[in-house]
Amino acid sequence: MLNAIRWAPGGLSRVELASATGLAPQTVSNLSRRLLDLGLIEEGERVTQAAGKPRTMLKIRAEGRYAFGVHLDADRLVFVLIDFLGRLVASRTIIADPDAGPSEFCGVISSTLMDLRRNADVPRGRIGGAGVALPGLVVVDLESSGSDAFPRLQGLDFGSLLQESLELPVSLSGDIAANALGEYRVGAGAACEAPAYLHLSTRIGAAAIFSGEVFAGQNGRAGDLAHLVVDPDGPVCDCGQRGCAVACLTREAVVRQAAQRGLTADGPSPVGDGLQELHELVDNGTPEATDFVAAIARQVSNALVAVAGLMGSDAAIVGGAVWEALGESVLPQVVASVRGRVGSRGDDAPFPVLSGVLGQNAAALGAAYRELLAPREARSGNP
Repeated sequence: MLNAIRWAPGGLSRVELASATGLAPQTVSNLSRRLLDLGLIEEGERVTQAAGKPRTMLKIRAEGRYAFGVHLDADRLVFVLIDFLGRLVASRTIIADPDAGPSEFCGVISSTLMDLRRNADVPRGRIGGAGVALPGLVVVDLESSGSDAFPRLQGLDFGSLLQESLELPVSLSGDIAANALGEYRVGAGAACEAPAYLHLSTRIGAAAIFSGEVFAGQNGRAGDLAHLVVDPDGPVCDCGQRGCAVACLTREAVVRQAAQRGLTADGPSPVGDGLQELHELVDNGTPEATDFVAAIARQVSNALVAVAGLMGSDAAIVGGAVWEALGESVLPQVVASVRGRVGSRGDDAPFPVLSGVLGQNAAALGAAYRELLAPREARSGNP
């Protein structure tokens, strides 16, 4: 019932809820009263129909419930707090310590989230849980929550440890899936029905949205694009093939190729600096940089055609550090390149390719949203 109300612009009347959910009118009336008593929904305006008496609309109450979101990225931890409508209430980013032990790690996460809650003046009892995005593709459970980015968490039931520390329900997901869900629900894809998402950063991967959820596949590894060939003449990959996506389009691969072409400094400078240098060269019209970025545009296009075409997506969203640095420059070329190769509707309309808008908060927001929508009814007895 809650989600039926959530996805209806302007809310639903009790009569409309019965029709949308298939529940008996008396059941809808009883559950509505319970949700109102719990403060999860509220009554809105009365709407007069052409025939019959006015109907009172039921709407989600933004302050009814909140959720935390955490993204454990390789070099930083991103924290968010969202309300029951999925709107960002507060956020914070801190530097990650990959060598932190489990207890210290859980302590830092717990104390930061509680600081967010107190500073936002949100009652603790209104926090429904925490969603945590871990590096990688896989939608994980609490028993398989290790991460290569944080070696001291390997082999540990980190999700359950954090759940114990927070004294709140915890749900875990891969950060590429979380990025996709964040952009779909509250970002660039909010108007899309079934978008594909392509992530270009330290890792490369994709996700597809079906019926409002990220498609995980049989083993949770749907969207693994590492060895999809996006450029037959591209650099040699560790697997022996040429032009694998992981060898062309990750943050490190782009910076390494730029340095090999003499476009950026070749040394131990932070990877992000190399992307910024490349961005500035393209902005200044440097021919070699422009040619290199045009090749990246073709590679991105090939990846999008493969993912969106296979999944039957109605749009594509691209995000991650590489796209944040270069997307503005390459987007027109990508749109032109995919046109007619995917999503043909018989009217020569361009296939929508959108840039992610949530930046470093995307995965944390997606993880929080997933937790917000989690079917806690079975655990807590709530409708």
